[in-house]
This record gives sequence, C-alpha cells and structure tokens, in this order.
Amino acid sequence: MRLDQIFNEFVHVVEENPDYVIGLLDAGKIIISSNDKSMIGKPVGDDADAKSSRVYPLQVNGKLRGYLWVKSADSSIDMVSKLLYDSLSTRIQYEVNQESALERLSRDDQLIKELTKQGPSDVNYIQDLVKQLKLDSELPRVAVYLFSNDGFDRTEVTNLKYKINDRNTFYSLVDDQSLLIYKNIKPILKEESFHSGVSAFISELVDWGITNTYYAVGTPQSDLKLYGESYSSCLWLMRNVEMKKKTGLTSSRIT
Repeated sequence: MRLDQIFNEFVHVVEENPDYVIGLLDAGKIIISSNDKSMIGKPVGDDADAKSSRVYPLQVNGKLRGYLWVKSADSSIDMVSKLLYDSLSTRIQYEVNQESALERLSRDDQLIKELTKQGPSDVNYIQDLVKQLKLDSELPRVAVYLFSNDGFDRTEVTNLKYKINDRNTFYSLVDDQSLLIYKNIKPILKEESFHSGVSAFISELVDWGITNTYYAVGTPQSDLKLYGESYSSCLWLMRNVEMKKKTGLTSSRIT
C-alpha cells in the first residue's frame, strides 16, 4: 500500500474549497504531497501556527506512516480537519483490509490448487500454507462447489473475506465460473444437523450476493489428504445429478 497514492486520490475532497490546504507529511514532517503544489518539500514544524494548522498522525497497523496536515484561516478548521482526518483514515484502513484480504485469498488459491490437483501433493508445501493461514488442520471440513453460468465478480468474491466469520473456512475461484469453498463444519456437527447447517451457510452466501448459482456439497472429510475426494464428489454431482432451480436463485444437491 502506498500512502501517497491514497492521498493523491483523496485530495479532490478539498479541491473545490480554496480556503483549505492539506498535505501529506513524511515521518520527518516534510510535505511530500499537497493540493497546493508549491508547498511540496517544505517542512511543517512543531511550532506551526496553532490557529491555522492541524497535524494528525497516520498509522497503519499500529505503525506511524506519516501525518495529515490541514491549514486554513476558517474558524471551522477544528471540525473540518477532523472530518478530513477521519475520512482519510477510513480510506487507508479500507485499502489495508483489501490488501490483507487479497494476500490471504492468494494463499487460499495456492492451498486449494494443491489439495485438488491430480497426482501426489506436496505435503510440506500444504503444511506451510496451512500454517501461514493459521488454519486448524484437524478440523472436519466439506467442499461446497458453486457454478455460475455468468461467472463470478472477483471483487465480490474477495469481499467474502469480510463476511465469512470463520478463519477456518477457506475458498478459491477454480476458474471464472467456479468457486470452491472448504467449509469448517465442526460447529455445525455440534449444534445442528449437517444438512441444515450447510444449507444455512449457503443461504448466507445468497444473502451476500452469490446468486444465480448452482451448487453441490461434497463428502465431509477430517483429513487434509482427502479434501480432494470431497471436491471430486461435488464434480460428480454436477455431472450426474439434474439441477433444479430453487427460489429462482440457486439450485443444489447435498450428498
């Protein structure tokens, strides 16, 4: 994530208000970007005019990355500068979350590719990915395979990282039309029947926008080495069982 790029996209917020100058400061409080280009390269000292300047620290994951500087003779500077700071902070956190989700999804992609490939898998590689993702390798999981004739929106798929409230469930796009999810089913096995628990999860996917999709659920597995079999059973269902529309949104077969 480049803070200066985010700031440069944020600058338009004040471009229509000539009474305000904002700047992005580095750790040494040198202006490295501003809506007033003539200010770039100038320092903003700790003794800056307290009546017309406000400086806010910008932190990413607890680490100081720079400062937001706001300058104006407007009597509303306290309120406006705080609004600008809150807005920029929200944008930075969004970008951080997006990067984190994409990085995790990339590792999900690698893990699922290894678990479902034909032929022998690299056990050490799988274990390393499981460790990076902080997954419990001993939990039972089941493959949930979704197919869309229209294809999946990749942004929507990435955003599932914020909605699936379970670190031990992971997923990946197999291709543009196929999404494979390995759902952690330990809570389901404890609290309710397998079929109703998985159906409830699929209903959540529909609520989150994964609609007009055919899906199949494979065999539950407790051993990572057998996850490929759960996926294979999904593919068998897709090839051999007639899919029927359900509420105009999805169709299903659960083994």
